[in-house]
Amino acid sequence: MPWVIAVIAVDDARRSVLVDTSSGGGGTGARHLPTVELPSGEPQVDQIADAIERLLDRPITPIWTQFEETDDTLQDGVGAMLTIADARDASAERAFAPAKDIVETLEPPMARAPIRAWLERLTGRADPRTPPWLEPDWFERASRWIAERMTAAGMPPTGPTRMTYQSPIGTVLRTRSGDRNVFIAECKIWKGPKTIRDVRFRVG
Repeated sequence: MPWVIAVIAVDDARRSVLVDTSSGGGGTGARHLPTVELPSGEPQVDQIADAIERLLDRPITPIWTQFEETDDTLQDGVGAMLTIADARDASAERAFAPAKDIVETLEPPMARAPIRAWLERLTGRADPRTPPWLEPDWFERASRWIAERMTAAGMPPTGPTRMTYQSPIGTVLRTRSGDRNVFIAECKIWKGPKTIRDVRFRVG
């Protein structure tokens, strides 16, 4: 059984989310997100981004991702990735729908919480504990910063930056330079009333 990954493509200006118009509601009125499939095995965030880019036929900016395995082996299950939408994402089988109208019945259910959090951010009610990598422009800013530092170190990037891991307290980005990989990990740790941010590099 493969992994089924839901694509949460959100449009800030219209406060809408991309939905699959070919699946119908199965008589329940529920709307379904577009999905991509990955083969069984431990899922990799960059593989998910690649699959979504093939579906949408454009580069994406990954913001949030989550997996729910069917058992403890982490070999198959469902997942979701939130990214910024593009008007060209709409097609004969996909259309934008107002997020607030469909979020409570949207399928899969695991996509509802991140969409609610996104709507709260748009209305200025974002959770102050939200880590910086969930901000819409963080990935692009981090990618530019990485490229500048790598170039200054004599290892200019030879490919795009990819998110390879994400959790509530940390995220890892990878950028290639020739036959080498440069990893950056950013962590956010809550310690009492203070927040500790830690950024680390590794070249491999």
